[in-house]
Amino acid sequence: MKKFLLLAAAMLAMNAQAQTVVMSEDFDGEEIPWMIVDADGDGYNWGIGQWDSDDNTTKCAFSNSYVNQVGAVTPDNWLISPEFALGANGKLTFDVKGQDPSWAAEHYGVYVTENAEAEEFSADDYTSLFEAESTAEWENIEVDLSAYEGKNIRIAFRHWNITDMFIIKMDNIVVTEYPNTAISDVRVNEQDSNVWFDLQGRRYNERPQTAGIYVNNGKKVVIK
Repeated sequence: MKKFLLLAAAMLAMNAQAQTVVMSEDFDGEEIPWMIVDADGDGYNWGIGQWDSDDNTTKCAFSNSYVNQVGAVTPDNWLISPEFALGANGKLTFDVKGQDPSWAAEHYGVYVTENAEAEEFSADDYTSLFEAESTAEWENIEVDLSAYEGKNIRIAFRHWNITDMFIIKMDNIVVTEYPNTAISDVRVNEQDSNVWFDLQGRRYNERPQTAGIYVNNGKKVVIK
């Protein structure tokens, strides 16, 4: 039986699990280190808070749609990251929760801008990536950033289109990137060109029928 050298495929299988943290923030300081914008101009903006009765007792960022002793407010508050360069296969994850279980449905969205060096904020610079309502439980949300590979960007969390709920909370914001799945230096005996391998090293004696990336005759082949 002919032997195949699948060095690159083996390296790829290991690299598929590798990731680089590009940016992270848990808001455990005394002040928010990000840009905050009170776009509605009501004087209420993102802040840092801590709720000992919560299941997450560490500090987090928060924004109000209701203020005790004041009443309902209608926020348009932006929480904007520092500029960062994004590599391949970028991904954003974060935790979000409404503070009051009876009034938890806070409306929020995730945005991105490529105009990261702008000195003044303009909502028109930002593109919406994700929009939802918070719940009474902490949720971990994932947003795909792969379309911005090679770009210098900022991400933003917007709390808006809501009034008379209570508080939205954001925590554990992380942006990661993953290496490209390039394959090189794969050698195969020409007599065995009908043999295929997937990126986990599994062998196929005919062309696979399942969509994916494979190695055949020393080349990477994408089957759709």
